[in-house]
Amino acid sequence: DEEFISAAEVIKDLRQEEGIITEIFTLSEIGSTFQEIEAWIDNAYYCWSISPEAILLLADCNDNNFPEGIPSRTFHLTNPIHCFYTYSSDNYYADTDNDGLPDIVVGRIPARSVSELNNYIKKLDKFEREPNENSFFYDNILVSGNFQYSCIIDHHLLSEITRGFFEIKGKTVTRLYLDHDSTTFLS
Repeated sequence: DEEFISAAEVIKDLRQEEGIITEIFTLSEIGSTFQEIEAWIDNAYYCWSISPEAILLLADCNDNNFPEGIPSRTFHLTNPIHCFYTYSSDNYYADTDNDGLPDIVVGRIPARSVSELNNYIKKLDKFEREPNENSFFYDNILVSGNFQYSCIIDHHLLSEITRGFFEIKGKTVTRLYLDHDSTTFLS
């Protein structure tokens, strides 16, 4: 979509102003399936004279409601207590040597329309050109989580680890947790 390419040019210009070598590639150039995109990223990482350090995917995941999106991998997790999760991840794109760990930064702006994309880019541009200089903005962290007692993944524990990390760094942390069984907010 030409309008998405125009929006990508704005991001490219921002990065080049920072001295970051930036290029734009379309799905018609690199492939449109997950396997084609992954192979293209792996090739760029291992074969280019200057390997990319980061990739930005500029569209939401493709699905039945948005077939023109960029594919991601879908994971299905089941635990012994019959809890079932499905989620998408771009981490496979970042893992160029198949060891399960990212080798390159992969980000995504999950826009489904030009208006969504332009809104995001306007916020990005403002944030980068006019950063908030109030220390309160950076020193206060909100950590949120959802208690799911019947599931093996303990989101509460993960949120508490995150809270502890920021407290060690001297940040003021506010907790906001949702008790899944009673829909009560806990803090």
